[in-house]
Formats: sequence, C-alpha cells, structure tokens
Amino acid sequence: MTSETLFRKIEDFAFSARVDVASGVRVFLRIAFDQPEVIQLQACIEQEEDGYLKIWERAFSLCSREVDAQYANPWDVPIAIYLYIIKESHLENAYILAHVVKAKINLLWARQIALDIISEVDNSNKMSDPHEIFFSVRQKENRREYQVSSPSKGIITATPWHHLREQPEPEDHFNQLIFPRVALNG
Repeated sequence: MTSETLFRKIEDFAFSARVDVASGVRVFLRIAFDQPEVIQLQACIEQEEDGYLKIWERAFSLCSREVDAQYANPWDVPIAIYLYIIKESHLENAYILAHVVKAKINLLWARQIALDIISEVDNSNKMSDPHEIFFSVRQKENRREYQVSSPSKGIITATPWHHLREQPEPEDHFNQLIFPRVALNG
C-alpha cells in the first residue's frame, strides 16, 4: 500500500472515531499505534526515500486547513499521529512542527503531543524562550530549510531528511502557513 493511500485512511473520519476514544495521551498513542494503517504507514515511510518529508508536509497541510472554531478540529488524530511519528526519529523537525500545531485551534491530542515535544526540547536546553519563537522557511537549491529562532537562544535549523528530490514551489496554502516569518507566542 502506498503512503498516499495510508494517509487517506488515517485522515478518514471513521479512523478517527476508532482511535479517538482514549482517556489520556498514552492510551491514545497505544490505540493509534496498534492500528494496522499506522503500522503500515511507519513501514512505508521508512522504505520510501522521502517518506519522512511526505509525512512532514502532510502534517503541515492539515494544519493549514480552515476549521470551524465551534467544533473539534477534524484533523486532530492524523496530525497527532504524524507528529509523533516524526518525533520518534527527528526530534528537531518535530519541534518545529510542534510550534505550528500549538498555534492551531481545537486540537486535543495533537496539542498535547506538541506541548510534550516543546517541553522535552526546551528542558534539554536546545531551545528555550517561552515568549517569542519565530518560525520560517528558506528554499536553498533543491531543499527547504525550516528554522525556529528566539532572541535569547539563537536559531535551530532543520533540513528535513537530506537529499530531497527537486520539488516545485510549495502549494499556496503551505506558503500562507509559513511565509512570512510568523511569531508563535508561548
């Protein structure tokens, strides 16, 4: 099964209904990562040359979708799963995504996982400034660099998964999410 097919299955509302029955984040993760779709996705992205980049950009794409503030974010479960998969192998990249997730509305599981990632990185003194964090992206030749910076701690630069294939310019919704530099207050 391709990663694209697995993304669609994980983003289906029926999948969210099966997984979103947990009483806490640990139980949520155990339920989610016992699902065959998530197990297959993990295997698939490890086999694909740009698998982690695909999941990274898929999570950003879901974060950029408009949601009704009166209701739970329908993309909470897939964003949480994608963020946790990235965290397991690329903490610096997960940290950048976590700041974007933290700024989104009506997320339960994804926000809790994002706050855990931010806390883990901040407590390890890799980056720490709760008042002003900036997120930006730069295109360099055939790769994108994502940066989180703060006035007191400098810059963390993450180039997700080196040797990326040449890609067209990011889609408009992706550009709107990350350009220009956006302050994400803690």
